[in-house]
Formats: sequence, structure tokens, C-alpha cells
Amino acid sequence: MNYFKQSYVIIFCLYFLPSFGFSQYTICGKTYLDKEIQGNILVQVLGKDKQIVSNEDGTFCLDNLEEGVYHLLANSYGYKSDTITVKLNENIKNLQIGITTEFLNLDGVDVVSEKLTDKKASESIKAEIIDLTQHQRSSESVEQLMNSTAGIKVRSEGALGDDAKINVGGFYGKSVRFLIDGIPIDYLGSSMGISKIPTNMAHHIEIYKGVLPTEIGIDALGAAVNIVTQQPSNTGHRVSYEVGSYNTHRLSINSFVRASEKFSFGVDAFASYARNNYEVDDLPYENQETGKNEFITTKLFHNGYQQFSGNIFIDFENRKWADLFKITLNSYALKRELQNDFTSRSRPFGQAHRKEHAYAIPSIHYKKNLFNNKLSPDQFLVFSHINYALVDSVKNGYYDWLGERHDAVSGSEMGTDLSYLAEPIIRTAVNNLSYRGLFTFRLHKNHKIVLNLIDNFLYRIADNLGQYDSQTHITYNRFIAGLGYQYNLFNQKVEGITQIKYLGSQTQGEVTDMLYVGKSEGVEMGNKFALNNGVSFAQSLKYNLKENWIFRASLENTYRLPDQSEIFGDNVFIKPHLTLKPEKSFNVNASIRYKNRKWFAAEISSYYRNTKDMVRLKDLTQFSAIYLNLDHVKGYGIEFEASIYPFEGFELSGNITYNEFRYQGTNDEFAMNQHFIDARVSNMPFYFGNARISYQFKKLFSPKVKMNIYYTYNYMHQYYLDYIERQFEPDGFLGLFGESKVYTDRVIPIQHIHSAGMVWWIDLPRNQELSLGVEARNIFDAKIYNNFRIQSMGRSFSAKISYGF
Repeated sequence: MNYFKQSYVIIFCLYFLPSFGFSQYTICGKTYLDKEIQGNILVQVLGKDKQIVSNEDGTFCLDNLEEGVYHLLANSYGYKSDTITVKLNENIKNLQIGITTEFLNLDGVDVVSEKLTDKKASESIKAEIIDLTQHQRSSESVEQLMNSTAGIKVRSEGALGDDAKINVGGFYGKSVRFLIDGIPIDYLGSSMGISKIPTNMAHHIEIYKGVLPTEIGIDALGAAVNIVTQQPSNTGHRVSYEVGSYNTHRLSINSFVRASEKFSFGVDAFASYARNNYEVDDLPYENQETGKNEFITTKLFHNGYQQFSGNIFIDFENRKWADLFKITLNSYALKRELQNDFTSRSRPFGQAHRKEHAYAIPSIHYKKNLFNNKLSPDQFLVFSHINYALVDSVKNGYYDWLGERHDAVSGSEMGTDLSYLAEPIIRTAVNNLSYRGLFTFRLHKNHKIVLNLIDNFLYRIADNLGQYDSQTHITYNRFIAGLGYQYNLFNQKVEGITQIKYLGSQTQGEVTDMLYVGKSEGVEMGNKFALNNGVSFAQSLKYNLKENWIFRASLENTYRLPDQSEIFGDNVFIKPHLTLKPEKSFNVNASIRYKNRKWFAAEISSYYRNTKDMVRLKDLTQFSAIYLNLDHVKGYGIEFEASIYPFEGFELSGNITYNEFRYQGTNDEFAMNQHFIDARVSNMPFYFGNARISYQFKKLFSPKVKMNIYYTYNYMHQYYLDYIERQFEPDGFLGLFGESKVYTDRVIPIQHIHSAGMVWWIDLPRNQELSLGVEARNIFDAKIYNNFRIQSMGRSFSAKISYGF
């Protein structure tokens, strides 16, 4: 279509936007907090009515200054820098203003992260911030940390490398979008999944519920997870090695070298290996001696995972033509053994496995402040070529749960027909070209306009399982344009964002399977073309009621375009669906927050969702499924979280979430479940909570030796894999007591998970540090299940040693 061609012309012109500015006297530089770049810090000129707030990346520019002597001061959260005196007779480009704090260090939180948490927690758009810098020393996983956050529930088998589904604010599965540094994560394949990355590979994780900032360029239905990578400013290196139960090993390396104010480079890399051979109950087994079917308890034997991921980067900074020009080269490879299919353990696989790699993913990132910081273009361009392979080498055979192979008449062990392939490997390749153009126009210190353009083009080539020595070809282009107006009014009492987004997608390609799933939903064989578009509106407001009190509210109508896995399928278990339509939702969010910096913080939040054409995975056979626009869902949720700091070094925090989302009908005319109208959404946790207690010894025998101990508790109430009519739900307050009044064994039972850990570290000369973290997870070895009632890992132990220098 013409508008897609026009978008590429616009992108080309914007990316090579010339850099120029006024030649008046200016003072430009960066703001720091405890030697780390920190944005949103107030820079004041003493004795003058002149001040500015630094950008998100710490950049600031004071313009229209006459020649003379000026005294500058930085201020953030009540902490102030030393006064800096400058004599101005020419433009100053690289002034550094730093604040040093002695903020109470709780639970291993470093000062920068505490400030970042405060900043994000007080913005008009609510975000939960998981600060990974405080956990770089510990052996807690990213998945654990997310699962302990208010309103969030991660569901996976708990093993390293597993795919993880996340519930956020009433949305779940594909309705929750993932990004890295504000860019849709598609170009990195599955290498940056939350169950795969170590805590050392990112600075923090932002989890948005409801309206998203304009800077987050994605079409989420109402929730998004943004992984924000490290942005170091000074030379530093860290090496970590972790060992854990079930033969788990993880190595990570982070290295950054500041060669000069204008040039730096670095590398971030990690390698992971795990056998994941934990014990599982109730596995079906045919006893060859008796001929009877039994259920046994044994260890998984073909469930291993290994991965290598890394990137090298070069930064050109503080140049006339760019504030930042970053060149990055990513690379990764992973292998996942498949022990069983994705919904059950009815039979094991003994040799099937997946492979995925992209050996070279080049990207460039360009930033420049123009017109004395009034216009700030921030642009990103990346290309990736990702190869996928599914290997099923067992022919005329199958395995049992004791790992023994048996002969069979015909077929592969996964039930997939590979007869048209030259070898038992199903190959798929995806080319991804992504562009992000972020343009910030500062009209005034309290008013700015943000334009965000995202274009994501994907081209998939896959083996055709229905025709010998042939391939299928599918293209998918997704374009999102967001325009937001951000403002502060009434002496910073009111903060708001008004935004509009246009979303469009174009799909074209070949479908080889003839599928019929209902009068309104069908996939026919042949060459298909589909075009989707929509317009989304959003409004958010924050009001500072009084000191320590914040009220926030937002509403939006939003669309979510299908992602590549829903459109393409996986060419094996999940069939492609090129004509899949966007999901639609109307959302309302509100919260009130109180925070006393010294000892207490609490927030209560609520949200309403009315979602239509939800994309759900529908089973076709035991070994195949397809994504369809099926369900309509409506309901509300409520969250409460609180933290108490009664004395220095001690923290007690917790949260609880209740969701009341109800099924309102389906487009699937074969489902035969209209009598479940107003039933609770199936296979979705609706009541869960977490608690954490920690204490930090700021001086253990020596001021240079510190230790942090912590204990965590996770609770999830039972829920059902199938719909249950509302009249048959358990009795009691909110249906939280008793059992269903109709018999069903498809229940995920109540789960209690207790974990504890310790982190010890010592400050060495020359800014070096040595740390050791140990943890026991699921101490009481409780039975844990994922969303298909597949048993997860039980008790486990881990230890992590880190050296920073």
C-alpha cells in the first residue's frame, strides 16, 4: 500500500536529519547522581530566574546567556550538588554536575536505583519498576523478581530457558508486549526472554499497566514490559558466575571502557546451561512386564537448555554532529531440548529439540539535541536474520518416561509428518528490519510534544511440510505512529499526557493448510493478503493532592496488532493465520499513593477492562493449534502494595491482587460454551500476593563488609483450567473459599512458595568489589504447576559469585 512506501521515505529523511543549532552562548552538559548518569534533575542558575530539568539521558542546555560568571546548582529529591562556578565567554558543551547522596540503603538497593524508582513511581502513568542493579549480586532470577511484583504473575515451568507467560493488570499472554529500550523485542528473537536473561544484563525493568508513555512505541492492549539496558558512564567491569540445582550454570560479563569524553566501547555477554532434570509426579507409564498403565515419579531426562548471547558496542559522544552515535553488534545462539508438547506430559520426547541463532545483528542509535535542547531526535535502526530449526530425528520409535526407546510402526515422535523433507529438520528463517524515530519538542520547561514512529518489517521463509523441497513465504509489516502532549500545570500540581496513536499492518503470503473452525473464523489454503488499521486515544492525569499524596487516573481505547508468532505460527505445532484481526479494549485506571520517605509507602490501584476479539490459542488436534480472534472479556481488578521501613536497614513489603474478569462470549461457533457467559475467565490466576522481608548489615565487622538477608513468600489461589458457570463457583467472599459445586479435576491448586537468601560483599581497594549470593527457592518443596497444570521445578539451590573492578 502507498502509505507503507511513504513511511519508508519519511523514515529515510528523518534518520538523516541534519544537525545544527544556534551559536549563542550556552552551557550544556550532563547530570549525575552518585557518579551515574541521571535524568530529570533540576539545574538552577543561582541569582537568576533561570533553570532547566535535564533530559531522560541526563542532558541539559541553558541558552541565551550573556558573557559573565555563573553559579550552577543541581537539585533532586532534596539532595543538592556542590555549587559549580563557570566563567562564560564561549559555549560550554560538556559540563558535568554531580549529586552525591547518603540515602538509606535498603535491601541492597543502590542509590541511583532508589531515585529511579521514586521518579517512575510518581509519574502520571503508573509503572512498576524492578530495579536489577540491586540484585546483580544476588542469585535471584528476573522471573522471580517479576513474579513478586504487584499485579504481576509469571507462569512457566520454572526451568531455565522455558517460555514464560505473564499476567499484568488483567491482560495476559500475547496481549502483554515486550520491548528493550523502548524498541519491540522481535529483532532479538527469543534470546531476551524473562526466563533467560540474567540480572546483570539490564539496569531495570519497567512494567506499565494501562496507558503507555508516548516514548514506548508499541501497540500493547494495556500492558507492556520494557527491559532497560545498562548505560554506564565510567570505566568498569563485572564478571559473575552462578551455579545451581539440576546442573545449572550461568556466566555473565559486563565491560565498559571510557577512552575519552567522546569515545567509549564495551561488551555485555552471558552463557547459560542447565539440564533441568527435576523430579515430576504422575507421569503415565506402560509397564512392559505387566502390560498395565501406571503413574510414576521420575526425573525429566531430555529437558536441557543452553544459550550464548552477547553484544559489542562503540559509542561516539559529544560530537558536533551527534550527542550519541552508537554502533552495536548482537549475536546469540540457543538450543532447547523438548521433553514433551506444550500443553501436556501425556508422552515424552527423547531426541526432539529446537535451535535458534542470529550470528550478527547490527544496529545504530543516533541522538542529537538541536536548537538549544528544544528538539531532540532519538533514532534507532536494526536488521536481524534469525534462523530457527526443529529437529525430530526419531523415526519409527518412541520413548517412555524412564528414558527407554521402543520401536513403533511409523511416524516421528512428535506426530509431525516430515516425509516431504530431505532430512528430519524443519527450518525457518525470519528477516527483521526495525526503525524507531523518537522526536521530542520542548515548547516550555513544563510542556513538550513527543512523536514516536515505529516500523517493523518481517519476512519469513519456512519449509513447506506439505510439498517436497519447497518453502512458504510470508511478509508482515507493522507501522505505529504516536503523538503525545505532556504538560505540568498549576505549579507542578497537575501532570498529564494526551496522546493519539495510529496503527497499521499489512500481511501477505502463502497458507498451505485448509482449516475450518467456524462460520466466522476460517483459514483457507492459498495466497492471502490482509490489511488492518486503527486509531487509539489515551489520556492520563496525575494530581499531587498534598505533600506525600498522589492521585492518578487514565483512560484509553486501544488496539493491539497481532505479533509475528500469532501471524506466522511456528510451522510445526501452531498454524499460521494471516488474516488475524487486532484485539480491541477500552481501559480505565485509577490509583492513589502515599509515601513517607522515612518509613512507609503504600498504593491502591484499580482498573476496568472491556476487551473484544481477544486472540486465543485454539487446539485443532492433540499436536496442532492456531491463534484466533475468539473471546470477549470484561471486568475489573484491584491491587494493594505497601512497604515499611521501621528502622535503618530493615524493609517489610508486600502486595495483593484480585481480578474479576468475566467471559462475555466468543466468535467460535463450535465452542458450545455460550452458557458460560459471565463465568470467570478460565486458566487465569485471579487472586495472588507476595511478601518480602529483608535486613541489611551496613557494617559487618568492618565498614567495607556488608551483608543482606531476605525472605520471600508467594501465594497464588487455586483456579480452573476450564470455564465453570458462575452459579457453581466456590462460595464465600469473592469466591475465595471452598470448591466448585460441580466436579472437575482440572484445577491448579493453591500454591505457597517460600524462599530465602543472603548476599555478602566486600569493598576492595581501587573501586573493586567481591560478592557472594546464595539462595534456597521453594524451601518446603511445594508442588508448583504452570498454566496447563504441568508440574514445575521443586526445591532448588543456587550460588552466585561476582567480581567488579
